[in-house]
Amino acid sequence: MYMAVTLITPLFWRGRQWLQQRMFKEAVNIFHYIVTMGEFSKPFQVKPFCAVMAVDESMLAEACEQVSAEWGPPDAVGRIFEVAEYTDYYTTLMPEGILKRFISFKDLQDVERMNAKAKFWTNTLEDRYLNPAGQRLINLDPGYLTLDKFVLYTTKNFNHRLYLQRGLFAEITLSYSRRPGKYEPHHYTYPDYCSPEALVFFQSMRERLSLQLKDHEEQS
Repeated sequence: MYMAVTLITPLFWRGRQWLQQRMFKEAVNIFHYIVTMGEFSKPFQVKPFCAVMAVDESMLAEACEQVSAEWGPPDAVGRIFEVAEYTDYYTTLMPEGILKRFISFKDLQDVERMNAKAKFWTNTLEDRYLNPAGQRLINLDPGYLTLDKFVLYTTKNFNHRLYLQRGLFAEITLSYSRRPGKYEPHHYTYPDYCSPEALVFFQSMRERLSLQLKDHEEQS
């Protein structure tokens, strides 16, 4: 009996100590939640993106240069593909044979700046490129990527889009899932944004963004 008590007593006190430490940590977490609940977070940094469409390769290259002049150098440029591979939506808005490519930009931007300027700037640029029939020669779809989502701007309202300002809406086109560790589309996601090639492009964007954010933390 004495031996059993001798063996059990240290285990009892260790267990009690572990429980106290665990309860203390939980109490700290609850306190932190309470005191921070309802606070507005600071604007965060995002990785700018633009899908560029144009009637031919020359116009596509020119549009890409215009966007790069505004947002800085790209760190990744996707392959050129035909929009008709995925949709016929733009047939009335633009001439036939529309080409498209994705661009990821190196320089991170403040999310508030993106919300306030990105789509308004691209729409202004689009209006400069019209043919005599009033059809667009270029079309620009800006957005941004974070570690947990990919967002596109749009002027069209729908039940899965949130209003921002001045007729501008935002759509979470892709959401990052930690299991299995990749971006996943929603039922409303445009087909060209959820193709295997596109998902690889966005996964690569996320990896670069993660490294940039870590570098920023170490420098600050």
